[in-house]
Amino acid sequence: RVQLKAGDSVEWLSVPIIHSTRGLIGAARIDTSKPWAEEHRRRLARSLGKAPFYSEVEPLVEAIVQQEFASLCALNIYAIEWLAAYLGFTTRFSRSSALGLTSRSSQRLLDICQHYQASTYITGHGARHYLDHALFEEHGVRVEYMQYAIEPYAQYGTFTPYVTILDLIAHTGKEA
Repeated sequence: RVQLKAGDSVEWLSVPIIHSTRGLIGAARIDTSKPWAEEHRRRLARSLGKAPFYSEVEPLVEAIVQQEFASLCALNIYAIEWLAAYLGFTTRFSRSSALGLTSRSSQRLLDICQHYQASTYITGHGARHYLDHALFEEHGVRVEYMQYAIEPYAQYGTFTPYVTILDLIAHTGKEA
C-alpha cells in the first residue's frame, strides 16, 4: 500500500491480496481475480498525469504492473529494486529469507545484524514500541532511529508528504 495524492487529500493505492492465516508478507498472495493493475494505471494517471515528468513514471509503472507476481513480497522486492536502479542507487539488496533463520521478532532482527556483522541497527520510530532494546545492547549492537526530514517539492496544490515515490519522480524526474 502507498498513499497517492488526490487533490489536497490522499487515498490508498493497494494491491489486493488473498489473506493468509500465517500473516507473513511472504505468504500473502496477490488476488489476480481483481483488475488492480488497470485501476492503478488509471489512478496514477489521474493523480500525476499533468506533472512535468509523468512520462518517466509511465514506463516505471508498466515495468512493474506487466509482471505476473505470485506474491505481494515478490512484487514489493521487484518494485523497490527497479525504482532504486532507476534512481541510480547501487545498493546491494539481500533477503533475510535466504539466511535460513528460524528466529522471530527482535531476535530475528538481531540475528540478521549479527550475520552481517553490523554494529548498528537503524530503524523507524515505530520500533520503539516493540523492539527489545536490551537484547541488542546485550549483544553489542547499537539501535538508532531514523531522523526524517520532510523536504517539500513542487506538487499541484498544497504540498502533501508521505505519498508514493512515483509522485516525487513525476514532479522532479531523476533528481528525486
